[in-house]
Amino acid sequence: MFIKITRIISLIIIIQIAISAKGNFIISGKVISESDSQPLVGAEVFLIGSSIGTTTNSLGEFTINDLEEGSYIVRFTLLGYAAITKNIIIPSDEAAGIIVKMKEAAINLNEV
Repeated sequence: MFIKITRIISLIIIIQIAISAKGNFIISGKVISESDSQPLVGAEVFLIGSSIGTTTNSLGEFTINDLEEGSYIVRFTLLGYAAITKNIIIPSDEAAGIIVKMKEAAINLNEV
């Protein structure tokens, strides 16, 4: 009986360590206009191949939390601007403080 309880407690401790080790990394930065360096509000920032993403705040800043170590393809989109894709490797100094400069793009609309 004592051995069974010890194994259960050990398993719980191992699970807790595994859970706490996940999600210790972030990707953060700022999205600005290439032409005038103004912050771009509402730009979508998401990790390709997942449902993880966010939008930029009123200062053009974004943060994606609780990421595991690894390589991520991050896509930045905003209506009226050309989409940008960046490969980010975590851990890395580049994962925090990314500055993304988006270039304005013409939008072609079909006649009605």
